[in-house]
Amino acid sequence: MFGFAASCQVDPIAEEAKDVAYVTRYTYTRLSGSWLQPEGRVSVDWMFDFIYEESLAAILNQPEAERLYVQKLMLERKYQSLRIKKPIFSPEYIFSVGTPKFHRTNACRCLTADFINYRVPPEIKARGPQKVREFQEFCEQLKKELEGKSDDVFWARVNARFHIHARPEQVRYENSGVQDVVSMPIAELQEKIRETVDASQEMQNGKDGAVVKNFRYAPSRKKAFAYISNPEQRKIVEQFFKLKWQLIDLLFELYRKQAGAVDYVLPLHLLQASGLEPCRKCWR
Repeated sequence: MFGFAASCQVDPIAEEAKDVAYVTRYTYTRLSGSWLQPEGRVSVDWMFDFIYEESLAAILNQPEAERLYVQKLMLERKYQSLRIKKPIFSPEYIFSVGTPKFHRTNACRCLTADFINYRVPPEIKARGPQKVREFQEFCEQLKKELEGKSDDVFWARVNARFHIHARPEQVRYENSGVQDVVSMPIAELQEKIRETVDASQEMQNGKDGAVVKNFRYAPSRKKAFAYISNPEQRKIVEQFFKLKWQLIDLLFELYRKQAGAVDYVLPLHLLQASGLEPCRKCWR
């Protein structure tokens, strides 16, 4: 049921370092949006200048630009330009999410285990924090009871218990990376970025430009869709968001290749100060 990632195992240590630790791709990118933020006052214009050779202000919103700015600094190991801000965790997911871990070795299989979960349905969130907690606890227990059963059986029981009609949205982050992007050399990445930027700009300058411009800075596609009822306009906005996500992935991979980063490595003291915990499998 659900196809959750297999339990982590550890191969013989292939590489060790005393002052650094490894994290998953998901944790690395997540750090840039919550734990690690720019030190001091950094203008939005400066961030856009830093993340690409031309301003992407017509495509990316400010939080997206800031995340890329922080990721580029992280990959270039300019940690003095960052500050730590521990995040406040929200009850977003159905199944419990533990504190992110750091790893002693790049051979730990937890580093490539995908993150898979489901978002708490809006109908449950609307009933308040206590009901969310009850919903999460019920789902955790039911998952154990119905191990081996189909997803349909699980969600039928959940819906009957809470009197809802929902199939929660799955969230999946592949820690091995998007392979067709990861395998690209720098020159190909730069070419693909150029194509994506041009396509995004063409959408804004074309016949559907007004629709795109109205929603290009929305925090997410889901938030944008809350204000769009027209199916054709939804398709247009979805296409633009796909281009935006592709651009963000390509830029992150370009930064990684330019910095010569093979693994997702960060200073141990920074990870500890951010509240991350050592992996129980490999940190012994």
